[in-house]
Amino acid sequence: MAQKRKQPEPIASRLASPGSTPSHGKKGLLTWKWAEERLIKRRNFCIATVRKDGSPHVMIIWGLWFNRVMYFSTGPRSQKALNLEQNPNCVICADQDGEAVVIEAVARKLSASELDRNLLSLYQRKYRWDPRSLGNAIYAAHPSVVFGMDEKRGPRSSTRWVFRRD
Repeated sequence: MAQKRKQPEPIASRLASPGSTPSHGKKGLLTWKWAEERLIKRRNFCIATVRKDGSPHVMIIWGLWFNRVMYFSTGPRSQKALNLEQNPNCVICADQDGEAVVIEAVARKLSASELDRNLLSLYQRKYRWDPRSLGNAIYAAHPSVVFGMDEKRGPRSSTRWVFRRD
């Protein structure tokens, strides 16, 4: 993976929930740092993909948040790999102790030449496992929108971050 220039911060905004009183301003919004800390620390994630017939498929994955991209591996003929071949859109969720982070992303299978040694080293350190073992494919899920909510802070903490792409 080529070294990229520093990416701009995603833009934070408040979620509008139907039937609720809209809040104005940024008071109470979570910081991007809050979301990234949780994405880095979480061990288990759930990924939702779409089957060919349009039905959802949700599965647990191990993931690594690195350079604002979620990386994960799966068997090349697993249901999620088959789903991502035909529709690369996915949702990846992390929730622990009421601190939820949800990523809407487009996933792409990486070629061997695209694999970064730093990425593989971090994955190995986090899980004590080589994500390429068993012939697994490695995917990069590039977020378009990330949502976060801290249950202890209540609904006013619900935050949406939109990523700008050059």
